[in-house]
Amino acid sequence: MSDFTPVEPASAPRLTPEAMSLSSPFTLPFFSKHLAFGAVFFVLFIAFRIYFAIPPKLKSRSKSSNTVLLVGPSASGKTALFARLLYGAAPQTHTSIKENEGLLKSRWAVEASEAKEEQSEKEELKDTEKDGIDASELVPIALRRPINIVDLPGHARLRTRLLAQFLPAADKIIFTVDAVAGLSGKGLRESAEHLHLLLTLLSILPPTGEPPKLLILLTKSDLLPTPRSSTTTSTNPHSQLIERAKTSLSRELDRRRASSTSGSTTNAAATLESLEPVVAGGGAAKGLPSEESEVWKDGEAFAFEGAFGWDKVEHEVEWAVAGVRSEKGVESVWDWLEL
Repeated sequence: MSDFTPVEPASAPRLTPEAMSLSSPFTLPFFSKHLAFGAVFFVLFIAFRIYFAIPPKLKSRSKSSNTVLLVGPSASGKTALFARLLYGAAPQTHTSIKENEGLLKSRWAVEASEAKEEQSEKEELKDTEKDGIDASELVPIALRRPINIVDLPGHARLRTRLLAQFLPAADKIIFTVDAVAGLSGKGLRESAEHLHLLLTLLSILPPTGEPPKLLILLTKSDLLPTPRSSTTTSTNPHSQLIERAKTSLSRELDRRRASSTSGSTTNAAATLESLEPVVAGGGAAKGLPSEESEVWKDGEAFAFEGAFGWDKVEHEVEWAVAGVRSEKGVESVWDWLEL
């Protein structure tokens, strides 16, 4: 019998696990991938925030349309004018605490007729001031360019932030003054204060192109007493109303200018302290102060010497009269919008 010696199988090679270095996550290939991912996420996050911080009108504005702001004190006829321009009628309105926006594609005009064309200027003026609008006589006439129209609330706690938000997108501004109650007493003071704020913001508006055109519109002219025929033979009543408004606002703005140069810039801060807070969405556009106290620090519309005069204001001001409840009461507004 031969001796048998078992042969042991070759042992498998022993695997030694590699220990990862503590510094390996921070080596260039690994760290650069995570850094790139983080950078992309950060850029997308910032772009997302900026997109939703921009007002809708700034995002939707295009060269094919104009943006017009309706600005003025509360109860000065902005929302009624907005409705009349957009729908051809002026329903009963109430004080707004949120902006209204719409797109004007057509101009509502009175349907022409031979009888009306034969009327004299005196009869046309009387027809213009009649109370009520017959919607059946209004026909839409397509505009050359659409108009984005924005009605901004005139509440003292909202006006500065909303103006700072929408002014950079504006091509034209209509500042409304109540022709019945806004040219004397408290109404005059509120109109002048709001106009002073607007002119100051316009004076510090970043120069990104042609400045917006400004129209001071005397509203509710259809609610004024009808002048006697003897007083209208020599002077147009609308011209008289405009001259009265220029004088009254000039006097009040000059008073505000004197108080600002003496150190008491405005009593707006004291007025705001007594008002209840109002919540509204949106934020101010970069470049304009959103708080009224900051406005008076950053700029001043009356940067000139001597008494106030409309010819001294940096921004060119135009004037017109309107009445939303009369048949042809907004013709002057349409004419100015289409210039």
